[in-house]
Amino acid sequence: MIRRTLKKIVIGTLMMLAAATPLISRQRYAKQEKPQRIIMFSKNDSFIQTPYRLGRIEKNYLRRMDELAKRLAQEGYEWREIIEAYCNKNFRFERGIARRYRKRFKPRKALSYARYRKIYGLEDKIRKAYEFYEKYKEELDVVERTHGFDKRHIVATLGIESDYGRFLGKYYAFNALTALFASDTKKEFGYKQMKYYIEFCKLRDEDLFKYKSSYAGAIGPAQFLPENLLLYFGREKDPLNMIDCFHAVAEYHLDCGWDLRYNHLIPREGTRNWKVIKRYNNSKNYVRARNEIAASLPVEAVLGSSDARTVSSKDEERD
Repeated sequence: MIRRTLKKIVIGTLMMLAAATPLISRQRYAKQEKPQRIIMFSKNDSFIQTPYRLGRIEKNYLRRMDELAKRLAQEGYEWREIIEAYCNKNFRFERGIARRYRKRFKPRKALSYARYRKIYGLEDKIRKAYEFYEKYKEELDVVERTHGFDKRHIVATLGIESDYGRFLGKYYAFNALTALFASDTKKEFGYKQMKYYIEFCKLRDEDLFKYKSSYAGAIGPAQFLPENLLLYFGREKDPLNMIDCFHAVAEYHLDCGWDLRYNHLIPREGTRNWKVIKRYNNSKNYVRARNEIAASLPVEAVLGSSDARTVSSKDEERD
């Protein structure tokens, strides 16, 4: 009887100690200062992180950062400028972007158009289109008169790209491009766009962390990639200015071969103008969505612009 009672007391005590130990450990850990990551930079050595061991993926990211800086330096870019960017308070490595473009054994399943419309809130964008159209009607008329490009397609572009300038991206462009270089499938794309981005910022004498971007490095209401920022904005225009974006969108489509004979028609699949829109974003769903927004707006050809309203959609040529 006594032995059984002692046994219960011992087991009970051990169970209480086992339950209390993790709590004591957590309290003890909470009082300690959290360890900080320290990355040391050297022109000759790779990035080193101390005093904690790195996982394989983390090491690979740091090697890619090192490789990016060295490749840029070999092509004449300032090594110090890149290292200072890595040390900037706004720099962070966007692992989510790098993981987004990892190699996959199975390709992602293509979105249906119904799913695409829901994800991108197309109904809401169509409702906002006319309000935006009316707000900037005078400026859009000037752009259409200057370039001949249908202003409805300018509104549609800005609607689907940035929700009419409401969403310009949540990443710093430098961070997004660094992560693209560290990814599996977008490494060379990220490197090419990083070079254009640095050149663009130098041309405008601007800080590398001035611009926010999408995860793909696209900037401004029109979501232009850095290579197109140089071509269509340069020193004179501002990629964050809405009116400058109107002109840039029109110029881009015309340079890509927009056929002004069918300017005020909604392009059908397979036609030349359909393919021009697809060059802006290589997605069939994207083209359909843009066409929906454009079709919701009134056809108001401006005097002096190309007026194709008399041309039947049946006459539109397919390439």
